[in-house]
Amino acid sequence: MGHRNLWALLAATLLMLVVIALQRDDEGAGLSSEVLFSDLKLRSPSLTRITVSRGEAPKIELRLSHGQWMLTSEHGYPADTLPVTELLRNLGEAKKLEAKTANPEFHARLGLAEPDSAEGAATLLTLKFTKGKTLKLLVGNAGQSGGQLVRMPGDNQVWLIDKPLLLPSTDMDWLNNEILNLPLDRIQSLTVKRADGQTITVQRDSAEQINFAVAELKDATLDNRLVNGMPNTFTVLGFNEVVPRDQLSLAGKPALSFELKTFAGDSLTGELFEQAEQPWLRLGELKTAKEGSVLKLTAPEGWLFRLQPYQYQALNQPLSALKAKAAEPAQ
Repeated sequence: MGHRNLWALLAATLLMLVVIALQRDDEGAGLSSEVLFSDLKLRSPSLTRITVSRGEAPKIELRLSHGQWMLTSEHGYPADTLPVTELLRNLGEAKKLEAKTANPEFHARLGLAEPDSAEGAATLLTLKFTKGKTLKLLVGNAGQSGGQLVRMPGDNQVWLIDKPLLLPSTDMDWLNNEILNLPLDRIQSLTVKRADGQTITVQRDSAEQINFAVAELKDATLDNRLVNGMPNTFTVLGFNEVVPRDQLSLAGKPALSFELKTFAGDSLTGELFEQAEQPWLRLGELKTAKEGSVLKLTAPEGWLFRLQPYQYQALNQPLSALKAKAAEPAQ
């Protein structure tokens, strides 16, 4: 190919690239790289409250106290740091990618209708700062290819931002509802004292032993599913509701008390009460081994925890239920 033809080919290629670039610029006329909240990072140390409200659903409010986010509706129980941290980080970094519709008739289908609307209501996110500054944002559906659809209150313009804004819809979703997380192979024994006077001790000699034995049923054939289910309750122990100890009176004697021990030498005691047909847990003394301790509570002290009924049932098994049922004779 001659030099003249080569230069002509290069010129044509360059012209084509310029045309494509101009087309892209024209197509992207609605694009933006503007930061959503330019002053959020600067003011975040003075952020004191986060409020999430949508329609008739109960308002969710978190407040900052001594460096810890607390959930107001749950008596100030500590919030899970993960969703709060992720929300604030994404808000501080979010940029407007593209201007969408400004027609209010289309807001509902984008989840950005007014918060009190019957359908397609937006979630109103409010950030309050110590110096009187308040930032508000209406949060709608997630973008089709990522990001989030949002708009400012009083402004019909919808924007696609480049960060997802995950807003849990219930109080409990903002909490870390885990009380204890303990691998089953670390549990050596569990002693349960029932209200009827029975004491049941499930135990094993080593972590390699798959099934727990029952000290009070040495010669019996056991229902391993029920026996193992008792200590297995503590591998991931969570709650459904939480109340400060001084705000709920647990009357009468406990339905059961327990002592959990690990191979490392840790131990934990506690009591379960029936209140309005619901099981409430009151933790007792936690003793940890000087070396190699594996038993650590996720929940703070000073609280009562409502458990799931199945957790209570797993612990409250009578001795008779732990025996394996005899096989029915063949017909």
